[in-house]
Amino acid sequence: MKQRLLLGLLLIIFFTGCYDRRELDDLAIVVGLGVDLADDGDILATVEIVNPQVLGNKSAGGGGEPVWVIESKGQTLFEAIRRMIHQSPNKLFFSHNQIIVIGEELANKDIFLVTDFLLRDEEPREDAYLIVAEGKAGDIIRAKIGIGSVPALAIEKMISSNWATSQAPMSQLIAFAKQTVAKAPGVVLGRIALRSEKEAEISFNGAAVLKRNKLVDWLTETEARGYLWIKDQVKGGTVVVKDTKYGGNISYEIAREKTVCRPKILQNGQMSIEIDIAVTSRFAGLTDSREIENPTAWSEYVLDLEEGVKREVRSVIDKAQTLQLDFLDFGALIKQYYPQIWQKKESNWDKEFPMLPVAIKVKAQINSVGMVKRSR
Repeated sequence: MKQRLLLGLLLIIFFTGCYDRRELDDLAIVVGLGVDLADDGDILATVEIVNPQVLGNKSAGGGGEPVWVIESKGQTLFEAIRRMIHQSPNKLFFSHNQIIVIGEELANKDIFLVTDFLLRDEEPREDAYLIVAEGKAGDIIRAKIGIGSVPALAIEKMISSNWATSQAPMSQLIAFAKQTVAKAPGVVLGRIALRSEKEAEISFNGAAVLKRNKLVDWLTETEARGYLWIKDQVKGGTVVVKDTKYGGNISYEIAREKTVCRPKILQNGQMSIEIDIAVTSRFAGLTDSREIENPTAWSEYVLDLEEGVKREVRSVIDKAQTLQLDFLDFGALIKQYYPQIWQKKESNWDKEFPMLPVAIKVKAQINSVGMVKRSR
């Protein structure tokens, strides 16, 4: 589907006339960009370019690779991309780029070395996914996922389908820009990794934590979903908890959720954060044998589910306070609700944040047991 859509866009570019039109034959359509730090300190850019002739001939059984990959170095990303003209006869066209992958070493140094050009130039898409790679970004771009597929589009689909697990943020370039302008103390981007170079096995889960412009740590899948709970961005997924009464594990499928975070002044005058989460789910799997069709007996399961969600949220709060980095934006909440109090706390927030009390309240509801009453 994605490949057909891209082909349609390419045909529009080819057949639509306008005063500044660029012929399809004169363009190299970029769909994936990876940026690394080269051994000599330069910027190493790797791009994935689609071959429209091959995509157009798929239905006719045509052969050939649907994409080709080139890389180039420069003192800046702009120079690295411009120097690709030595390898490509056509000018690179970034208006259809889907993913921007930043290598781990470069993210450790300065992510602004990448984002400045991408936001300053009018051609790159602001809604492209911005993610950080464990290891080299170029390895991700060069990985051949599937037979005859466009790897960058396969990765884009992997990211956009992440709602089914909610274990990584679907971070976009424009969202990063807004957080940067707002001077957010920390930013969270999705994490991608090449698990097997031989099999081209790629995973998208967990997250990268940046302090302003530098990578400082990673979030696990559990911590990443805890982050998404707080941000009211959990769209689906499974919560697995230990059954405190019968033993074994229970899987709950998340149907919907609503999170509200607000600052609160305690009786002793101390500032705190209160997180209220309402979650609706259904039984998705049991590991023992019992009947669960009676809704009046679900209270114990509801409590287990609530504790499971609390653990995920608590895990990311502990990580943030250990790092002494408010990438959860609790300070922004205090500024919004209590601006005068925030003026007094802002200069010392790095020291106050690790000791900030956070109360987590989860109200769970189970609305279905599925198609069976007994697991075995």
